[in-house]
Amino acid sequence: MELRTQRSGERRGSHAAWAHRQAMKRALLAAFALWALGGCASTGADATRTSDSAEAIAPTLWEARGPGGAKLHLLGSVHVGDAAMVEFGPRIEGAFASADELVVEVDVSDLAQEEAVRVTQRYGVIEPPEDLHSRVSKDTWNLLTDYLEGRGQPIAPFNHLEPWLVTMTIAVMEFEALGFDPELGVDRSFLARAADAAKPIVGLESIDGQLSLLASLPLNVQEAMLRDTLEHSHEFRDEALGMIDAWKRGDDASLEEIVFRGRGTDAELDVFYDRVILERNRRMADRLGQLARDGKARFVVVGAGHMIGDAGIPALLASRGFQVSRVD
Repeated sequence: MELRTQRSGERRGSHAAWAHRQAMKRALLAAFALWALGGCASTGADATRTSDSAEAIAPTLWEARGPGGAKLHLLGSVHVGDAAMVEFGPRIEGAFASADELVVEVDVSDLAQEEAVRVTQRYGVIEPPEDLHSRVSKDTWNLLTDYLEGRGQPIAPFNHLEPWLVTMTIAVMEFEALGFDPELGVDRSFLARAADAAKPIVGLESIDGQLSLLASLPLNVQEAMLRDTLEHSHEFRDEALGMIDAWKRGDDASLEEIVFRGRGTDAELDVFYDRVILERNRRMADRLGQLARDGKARFVVVGAGHMIGDAGIPALLASRGFQVSRVD
């Protein structure tokens, strides 16, 4: 009996260690697969999936011509995907092939696993004796506990993560449940292809900068993100599929409605939109303007949420003197 009890304890300990590793793996994926989303509330978007043929995948491609002959082709990225979502027709393939450089949000092509762990732990892991339970309200904690129990996930590994990283991790879990993989994101695909073709890669931001920005959000804003995601997790499927379908069709109006559906409804979520999306749009547009001074042709892949609306990167480039048009 004592031996059986000991073995049972060992199995439980082994399972707990495995669960912790899985949670950390998802947290790492979440940290490097950022979506320009403020939560998961449904907008009533059509969740019908289009054909996965290359002809059916026709996301918006922008062309921006700057002073001195510089040419930027801009493609909104979906940071998770499947194998069919990285097969494009000649419009996008030609723009990529003709580019002198690939420009992405963050160049993670040569990011070592050890560095990824270090940065994520620095900004996303709560050091004892504090924990998530002590940082969020009882209602938010109960929502998280119920969510994880409903999916057969232990709470313990998540109790060591900052609220912003728990939010991103939940998003990755939901996308994985739908069959999407952060490793098959559009930006990652172009990073791999650029490396194979020895095409130079330029990052507009650093992973340290991205994660430090999320970690610097006030705690009440981080909790609002988490609470909003948990309260509407049952609607995630419709919104996620609706978003990917809108991206595939180049339907920027629907995409904008989905991405910004929470803006103006909650003051705390507005802080997220302003700091994580709109302020970064301005910084990335400024950086692209600086890069364009040398007259090179560049293929730019950043999150689709940064490309849409009057405050998106194409609109900001137009306000900076670029001639901007959609490539049809």
